[in-house]
Amino acid sequence: MTMRKRAFVLLLATLPAAAGAATTTEERLREVEAARAEAERQAAQFADQSRYIQDRALKAEARANALTAEIAEAESRLEAAQIRAATANNRLTVLRDDLAIKRAPLTRMLAALQRLARRPMLLLVMRPSSIRDFVRMRTMVAGLQPQIARATEDLRGDLNRSRRLAAAADKARADGERASRDLAERREELLAMGEEGMREAQSLADAANRAQREATLARGEARMIGDLVVSEREGRRTLAALAELPSPTLLTASTPQKTSAQSLPRLPVPGTVLAGFGERDAAGGRQKGITLAPAPGAPVVAPLAGKVAFAGPFRGYGTIVILRHAGGRTSLIAGLDRASVEIGREVRRGETLGNAPTADPRILYELRQGRRAIHPLRP
Repeated sequence: MTMRKRAFVLLLATLPAAAGAATTTEERLREVEAARAEAERQAAQFADQSRYIQDRALKAEARANALTAEIAEAESRLEAAQIRAATANNRLTVLRDDLAIKRAPLTRMLAALQRLARRPMLLLVMRPSSIRDFVRMRTMVAGLQPQIARATEDLRGDLNRSRRLAAAADKARADGERASRDLAERREELLAMGEEGMREAQSLADAANRAQREATLARGEARMIGDLVVSEREGRRTLAALAELPSPTLLTASTPQKTSAQSLPRLPVPGTVLAGFGERDAAGGRQKGITLAPAPGAPVVAPLAGKVAFAGPFRGYGTIVILRHAGGRTSLIAGLDRASVEIGREVRRGETLGNAPTADPRILYELRQGRRAIHPLRP
Protein backbone atom coordinates (compact mmCIF):
# COMPACT_ATOMS: atom_id res chain seq x y z
CA MET A 1 0.00 0.00 0.00
CA THR A 2 1.40 3.40 -0.96
CA MET A 3 1.93 6.28 1.53
CA ARG A 4 -1.08 8.21 0.19
CA LYS A 5 -3.33 5.16 0.48
CA ARG A 6 -2.20 4.64 4.04
CA ALA A 7 -2.87 8.32 4.83
CA PHE A 8 -6.34 7.97 3.36
CA VAL A 9 -7.02 4.88 5.52
CA LEU A 10 -5.83 6.77 8.59
CA LEU A 11 -8.10 9.65 7.64
CA LEU A 12 -11.11 7.35 7.58
CA ALA A 13 -10.02 5.77 10.88
CA THR A 14 -10.07 9.13 12.63
CA LEU A 15 -13.77 9.66 11.99
CA PRO A 16 -15.02 7.63 15.04
CA ALA A 17 -12.39 9.22 17.30
CA ALA A 18 -13.47 12.69 16.19
CA ALA A 19 -17.08 11.79 16.90
CA GLY A 20 -16.12 10.57 20.40
CA ALA A 21 -14.18 13.76 21.10
CA ALA A 22 -17.16 15.83 20.03
CA THR A 23 -19.39 13.85 22.39
CA THR A 24 -16.98 14.50 25.29
CA THR A 25 -16.86 18.20 24.44
CA GLU A 26 -20.65 18.44 24.38
CA GLU A 27 -20.80 16.74 27.80
CA ARG A 28 -18.26 19.26 29.10
CA LEU A 29 -20.40 22.06 27.64
CA ARG A 30 -23.43 20.77 29.59
CA GLU A 31 -21.37 20.63 32.80
CA VAL A 32 -20.10 24.19 32.30
CA GLU A 33 -23.63 25.45 31.59
CA ALA A 34 -24.86 23.81 34.81
CA ALA A 35 -21.98 25.37 36.77
CA ARG A 36 -22.77 28.76 35.26
CA ALA A 37 -26.46 28.47 36.25
CA GLU A 38 -25.49 27.48 39.81
CA ALA A 39 -23.04 30.40 40.08
CA GLU A 40 -25.68 32.85 38.89
CA ARG A 41 -28.17 31.41 41.42
CA GLN A 42 -25.66 31.83 44.26
CA ALA A 43 -24.84 35.35 43.12
CA ALA A 44 -28.54 36.31 43.23
CA GLN A 45 -28.96 34.69 46.67
CA PHE A 46 -25.93 36.46 48.13
CA ALA A 47 -27.11 39.76 46.66
CA ASP A 48 -30.55 39.37 48.29
CA GLN A 49 -29.01 38.53 51.66
CA SER A 50 -26.63 41.46 51.36
CA ARG A 51 -29.49 43.87 50.67
CA TYR A 52 -31.49 42.52 53.67
CA ILE A 53 -28.57 42.78 56.11
CA GLN A 54 -27.57 46.17 54.78
CA ASP A 55 -31.14 47.41 55.31
CA ARG A 56 -31.07 46.10 58.88
CA ALA A 57 -27.70 47.76 59.51
CA LEU A 58 -28.98 51.05 58.12
CA LYS A 59 -31.97 50.87 60.46
CA ALA A 60 -29.65 50.29 63.44
CA GLU A 61 -27.53 53.23 62.34
CA ALA A 62 -30.65 55.41 62.05
CA ARG A 63 -31.72 54.36 65.55
CA ALA A 64 -28.23 55.24 66.83
CA ASN A 65 -28.56 58.67 65.25
CA ALA A 66 -31.96 59.10 66.93
CA LEU A 67 -30.37 58.13 70.25
CA THR A 68 -27.70 60.74 69.61
CA ALA A 69 -30.45 63.35 69.43
CA GLU A 70 -31.99 61.96 72.62
CA ILE A 71 -28.58 62.13 74.34
CA ALA A 72 -28.25 65.75 73.30
CA GLU A 73 -31.72 66.47 74.71
CA ALA A 74 -30.89 64.65 77.96
CA GLU A 75 -27.65 66.60 78.25
CA SER A 76 -29.62 69.82 77.78
CA ARG A 77 -32.03 68.79 80.55
CA LEU A 78 -29.06 67.82 82.73
CA GLU A 79 -27.44 71.19 82.13
CA ALA A 80 -30.73 72.93 83.01
CA ALA A 81 -30.98 70.85 86.21
CA GLN A 82 -27.43 71.78 87.11
CA ILE A 83 -28.23 75.45 86.56
CA ARG A 84 -31.34 75.14 88.73
CA ALA A 85 -29.34 73.35 91.43
CA ALA A 86 -26.69 76.07 91.35
CA THR A 87 -29.41 78.75 91.54
CA ALA A 88 -31.04 76.95 94.47
CA ASN A 89 -27.70 76.72 96.27
CA ASN A 90 -27.08 80.42 95.70
CA ARG A 91 -30.56 81.24 96.97
CA LEU A 92 -30.01 79.04 100.00
CA THR A 93 -26.76 80.86 100.77
CA VAL A 94 -28.47 84.25 100.50
CA LEU A 95 -31.34 83.16 102.73
CA ARG A 96 -28.94 81.83 105.32
CA ASP A 97 -27.10 85.13 105.31
CA ASP A 98 -30.40 87.03 105.70
CA LEU A 99 -31.48 84.77 108.52
CA ALA A 100 -28.18 85.29 110.29
CA ILE A 101 -28.54 89.07 109.97
CA LYS A 102 -32.08 89.04 111.31
CA ARG A 103 -31.24 86.68 114.17
CA ALA A 104 -28.24 88.74 115.29
CA PRO A 105 -30.17 91.13 117.66
CA LEU A 106 -32.06 88.29 119.27
CA THR A 107 -28.83 86.41 119.66
CA ARG A 108 -27.25 89.37 121.46
CA MET A 109 -30.26 89.77 123.76
CA LEU A 110 -30.28 86.08 124.55
CA ALA A 111 -26.62 86.31 125.39
CA ALA A 112 -27.29 89.24 127.73
CA LEU A 113 -30.12 87.34 129.43
CA GLN A 114 -27.87 84.37 129.86
CA ARG A 115 -25.26 86.58 131.49
CA LEU A 116 -27.91 88.00 133.86
CA ALA A 117 -29.16 84.53 134.60
CA ARG A 118 -25.71 83.48 135.68
CA ARG A 119 -25.50 86.35 138.25
CA PRO A 120 -26.17 85.29 141.87
CA MET A 121 -29.56 86.30 143.30
CA LEU A 122 -27.81 87.96 146.34
CA LEU A 123 -26.03 90.31 143.94
CA LEU A 124 -29.32 91.27 142.32
CA VAL A 125 -30.82 92.07 145.78
CA MET A 126 -27.85 94.14 146.84
CA ARG A 127 -27.97 96.13 143.56
CA PRO A 128 -31.56 97.22 142.84
CA SER A 129 -30.49 98.77 139.52
CA SER A 130 -29.55 95.36 138.30
CA ILE A 131 -33.03 94.07 139.13
CA ARG A 132 -34.57 96.88 137.14
CA ASP A 133 -32.30 96.17 134.20
CA PHE A 134 -33.20 92.50 134.33
CA VAL A 135 -36.94 93.20 134.40
CA ARG A 136 -36.64 95.74 131.59
CA MET A 137 -34.62 93.30 129.49
CA ARG A 138 -37.16 90.52 130.04
CA THR A 139 -39.98 92.85 129.05
CA MET A 140 -38.19 94.01 125.91
CA VAL A 141 -37.35 90.45 124.88
CA ALA A 142 -40.95 89.38 125.47
CA GLY A 143 -42.10 92.19 123.17
CA LEU A 144 -39.52 91.56 120.43
CA GLN A 145 -39.73 87.78 120.39
CA PRO A 146 -42.99 87.57 118.36
CA GLN A 147 -41.69 90.06 115.83
CA ILE A 148 -38.43 88.16 115.44
CA ALA A 149 -40.32 84.89 115.14
CA ARG A 150 -42.55 86.32 112.39
CA ALA A 151 -39.54 87.80 110.55
CA THR A 152 -37.59 84.58 110.64
CA GLU A 153 -40.55 82.32 109.84
CA ASP A 154 -40.51 83.34 106.16
CA LEU A 155 -36.76 82.82 106.06
CA ARG A 156 -37.15 79.37 107.54
CA GLY A 157 -39.79 78.58 104.90
CA ASP A 158 -37.48 79.82 102.14
CA LEU A 159 -34.67 77.74 103.58
CA ASN A 160 -36.84 74.63 103.58
CA ARG A 161 -38.01 75.27 100.04
CA SER A 162 -34.44 75.92 98.90
CA ARG A 163 -33.30 72.68 100.54
CA ARG A 164 -36.08 70.76 98.77
CA LEU A 165 -35.27 72.48 95.48
CA ALA A 166 -31.56 71.69 95.84
CA ALA A 167 -32.36 68.06 96.66
CA ALA A 168 -34.67 67.81 93.65
CA ALA A 169 -32.03 69.43 91.44
CA ASP A 170 -29.37 67.02 92.72
CA LYS A 171 -31.69 64.08 92.03
CA ALA A 172 -32.51 65.38 88.55
CA ARG A 173 -28.83 65.84 87.82
CA ALA A 174 -28.05 62.31 88.98
CA ASP A 175 -30.98 60.89 86.97
CA GLY A 176 -29.90 62.87 83.90
CA GLU A 177 -26.32 61.64 84.18
CA ARG A 178 -27.50 58.07 84.56
CA ALA A 179 -29.91 58.38 81.58
CA SER A 180 -27.17 59.99 79.49
CA ARG A 181 -24.81 57.11 80.26
CA ASP A 182 -27.51 54.56 79.40
CA LEU A 183 -28.30 56.30 76.11
CA ALA A 184 -24.63 56.55 75.23
CA GLU A 185 -24.15 52.82 75.90
CA ARG A 186 -27.23 51.97 73.83
CA ARG A 187 -25.99 54.20 71.03
CA GLU A 188 -22.60 52.45 71.04
CA GLU A 189 -24.37 49.06 70.88
CA LEU A 190 -26.48 50.17 67.93
CA LEU A 191 -23.48 51.62 66.16
CA ALA A 192 -21.61 48.36 66.72
CA MET A 193 -24.61 46.43 65.38
CA GLY A 194 -24.73 48.71 62.34
CA GLU A 195 -21.00 48.34 61.67
CA GLU A 196 -21.16 44.58 62.08
CA GLY A 197 -24.20 44.42 59.78
CA MET A 198 -22.43 46.54 57.19
CA ARG A 199 -19.37 44.29 57.38
CA GLU A 200 -21.54 41.20 56.97
CA ALA A 201 -23.43 42.84 54.11
CA GLN A 202 -20.13 43.78 52.45
CA SER A 203 -18.90 40.21 52.88
CA LEU A 204 -22.05 38.86 51.22
CA ALA A 205 -21.75 41.47 48.48
CA ASP A 206 -18.16 40.34 47.86
CA ALA A 207 -19.34 36.72 47.75
CA ALA A 208 -22.05 37.74 45.27
CA ASN A 209 -19.43 39.49 43.13
CA ARG A 210 -17.20 36.41 43.24
CA ALA A 211 -20.12 34.19 42.25
CA GLN A 212 -20.98 36.61 39.45
CA ARG A 213 -17.37 36.53 38.22
CA GLU A 214 -17.45 32.73 38.30
CA ALA A 215 -20.69 32.79 36.32
CA THR A 216 -19.11 35.17 33.81
CA LEU A 217 -16.05 32.94 33.49
CA ALA A 218 -18.29 29.89 33.14
CA ARG A 219 -20.29 31.72 30.49
CA GLY A 220 -17.09 32.52 28.61
CA GLU A 221 -15.89 28.93 28.95
CA ALA A 222 -19.27 27.69 27.73
CA ARG A 223 -18.99 30.02 24.72
CA MET A 224 -15.49 28.74 23.97
CA ILE A 225 -16.59 25.12 24.33
CA GLY A 226 -19.62 25.86 22.16
CA ASP A 227 -17.30 27.27 19.49
CA LEU A 228 -15.15 24.17 19.88
CA VAL A 229 -18.21 21.95 19.39
CA VAL A 230 -19.08 23.86 16.24
CA SER A 231 -15.47 23.60 15.07
CA GLU A 232 -15.45 19.85 15.71
CA ARG A 233 -18.71 19.47 13.84
CA GLU A 234 -17.15 21.38 10.94
CA GLY A 235 -14.16 19.07 11.26
CA ARG A 236 -16.41 16.03 11.05
CA ARG A 237 -18.02 17.45 7.93
CA THR A 238 -14.55 18.11 6.51
CA LEU A 239 -13.48 14.56 7.27
CA ALA A 240 -16.67 13.27 5.71
CA ALA A 241 -16.07 15.40 2.59
CA LEU A 242 -12.50 14.12 2.33
CA ALA A 243 -13.68 10.57 2.92
CA GLU A 244 -16.00 10.90 -0.06
CA LEU A 245 -13.06 11.64 -2.35
CA PRO A 246 -11.98 8.68 -4.47
CA SER A 247 -8.97 6.86 -3.09
CA PRO A 248 -5.79 7.27 -5.16
CA THR A 249 -4.74 4.45 -7.45
CA LEU A 250 -1.72 3.84 -9.61
CA LEU A 251 -1.68 5.22 -13.08
CA THR A 252 -2.73 2.44 -15.47
CA ALA A 253 -3.66 4.32 -18.57
CA SER A 254 -3.01 7.63 -20.21
CA THR A 255 -5.57 10.42 -20.30
CA PRO A 256 -7.26 11.05 -23.66
CA GLN A 257 -6.14 14.14 -25.46
CA LYS A 258 -8.47 17.14 -25.17
CA THR A 259 -8.74 19.68 -27.86
CA SER A 260 -10.44 22.60 -26.00
CA ALA A 261 -7.99 25.17 -24.55
CA GLN A 262 -10.21 25.72 -21.48
CA SER A 263 -10.12 21.96 -20.81
CA LEU A 264 -6.33 21.90 -20.74
CA PRO A 265 -5.09 21.94 -17.10
CA ARG A 266 -2.45 24.44 -16.05
CA LEU A 267 -0.12 24.69 -13.10
CA PRO A 268 -1.84 26.42 -10.15
CA VAL A 269 1.31 28.48 -9.45
CA PRO A 270 4.65 28.96 -11.22
CA GLY A 271 7.66 27.62 -9.36
CA THR A 272 10.41 25.07 -9.15
CA VAL A 273 9.27 21.44 -9.52
CA LEU A 274 10.41 19.59 -6.43
CA ALA A 275 8.72 16.28 -7.27
CA GLY A 276 7.16 15.35 -10.60
CA PHE A 277 4.21 13.14 -11.37
CA GLY A 278 5.07 9.43 -11.14
CA GLU A 279 8.41 9.94 -9.41
CA ARG A 280 9.26 7.60 -6.61
CA ASP A 281 9.12 9.03 -3.12
CA ALA A 282 11.27 8.18 -0.11
CA ALA A 283 8.95 5.29 0.84
CA GLY A 284 9.23 3.69 -2.59
CA GLY A 285 5.80 4.79 -3.78
CA ARG A 286 5.05 7.04 -6.72
CA GLN A 287 4.06 10.68 -6.65
CA LYS A 288 0.40 11.18 -7.58
CA GLY A 289 0.86 14.84 -8.41
CA ILE A 290 3.37 17.66 -8.72
CA THR A 291 5.05 19.44 -5.81
CA LEU A 292 6.08 23.01 -6.57
CA ALA A 293 8.19 25.61 -4.72
CA PRO A 294 6.66 28.96 -5.69
CA ALA A 295 7.63 32.46 -4.67
CA PRO A 296 6.59 33.38 -1.11
CA GLY A 297 2.99 34.64 -1.02
CA ALA A 298 2.44 33.94 -4.74
CA PRO A 299 -1.21 33.68 -5.88
CA VAL A 300 -2.51 30.14 -6.43
CA VAL A 301 -5.09 29.76 -9.23
CA ALA A 302 -7.55 27.13 -10.42
CA PRO A 303 -5.95 24.70 -12.91
CA LEU A 304 -9.36 24.14 -14.57
CA ALA A 305 -12.81 25.64 -14.31
CA GLY A 306 -14.94 23.91 -11.70
CA LYS A 307 -16.88 24.04 -8.45
CA VAL A 308 -15.27 24.31 -5.00
CA ALA A 309 -16.00 21.08 -3.09
CA PHE A 310 -13.88 21.98 -0.07
CA ALA A 311 -11.77 24.95 1.03
CA GLY A 312 -10.12 25.14 4.44
CA PRO A 313 -7.32 23.89 6.69
CA PHE A 314 -6.62 20.21 7.05
CA ARG A 315 -4.19 18.50 9.38
CA GLY A 316 -0.70 18.17 7.92
CA TYR A 317 -1.62 19.77 4.57
CA GLY A 318 -2.10 23.42 5.52
CA THR A 319 -5.04 24.94 3.66
CA ILE A 320 -6.40 22.79 0.82
CA VAL A 321 -8.84 23.46 -2.01
CA ILE A 322 -10.70 20.64 -3.78
CA LEU A 323 -12.33 21.41 -7.16
CA ARG A 324 -14.80 19.26 -9.11
CA HIS A 325 -14.50 19.68 -12.88
CA ALA A 326 -16.53 18.58 -15.85
CA GLY A 327 -16.01 15.07 -17.12
CA GLY A 328 -15.66 13.55 -13.63
CA ARG A 329 -12.27 15.09 -12.93
CA THR A 330 -11.22 16.33 -9.45
CA SER A 331 -8.20 18.46 -8.56
CA LEU A 332 -6.53 18.90 -5.18
CA ILE A 333 -4.34 21.90 -4.40
CA ALA A 334 -2.71 21.68 -0.91
CA GLY A 335 -0.23 23.73 1.11
CA LEU A 336 -1.91 27.17 0.75
CA ASP A 337 -1.48 29.80 3.42
CA ARG A 338 -5.14 30.75 3.12
CA ALA A 339 -8.06 30.23 0.74
CA SER A 340 -10.01 33.10 -0.82
CA VAL A 341 -12.90 30.95 -2.14
CA GLU A 342 -15.82 29.28 -0.36
CA ILE A 343 -17.43 25.87 -0.72
CA GLY A 344 -19.96 25.77 -3.55
CA ARG A 345 -18.45 28.62 -5.55
CA GLU A 346 -17.97 28.22 -9.31
CA VAL A 347 -14.47 29.29 -10.41
CA ARG A 348 -12.96 29.87 -13.86
CA ARG A 349 -9.70 28.46 -15.09
CA GLY A 350 -6.92 30.71 -13.77
CA GLU A 351 -9.11 32.33 -11.08
CA THR A 352 -7.29 32.93 -7.80
CA LEU A 353 -7.96 30.36 -5.06
CA GLY A 354 -5.62 31.77 -2.40
CA ASN A 355 -1.95 32.46 -1.71
CA ALA A 356 1.14 30.42 -1.01
CA PRO A 357 2.79 30.73 2.42
CA THR A 358 5.46 33.38 2.88
CA ALA A 359 7.84 30.98 4.64
CA ASP A 360 9.13 27.86 2.84
CA PRO A 361 6.16 27.56 0.43
CA ARG A 362 5.30 24.11 -0.93
CA ILE A 363 2.25 23.59 -3.18
CA LEU A 364 0.97 20.09 -4.03
CA TYR A 365 -1.22 19.72 -7.13
CA GLU A 366 -3.06 16.50 -7.99
CA LEU A 367 -5.59 15.74 -10.74
CA ARG A 368 -7.84 12.66 -10.82
CA GLN A 369 -10.21 11.14 -13.28
CA GLY A 370 -12.78 9.35 -11.15
CA ARG A 371 -10.63 7.26 -8.81
CA ARG A 372 -7.52 7.38 -11.02
CA ALA A 373 -4.65 9.80 -10.52
CA ILE A 374 -3.79 11.32 -13.91
CA HIS A 375 -1.00 13.58 -15.06
CA PRO A 376 -1.86 17.06 -13.81
CA LEU A 377 -0.92 18.76 -17.07
CA ARG A 378 -2.27 16.32 -19.69
CA PRO A 379 -5.56 17.19 -21.38
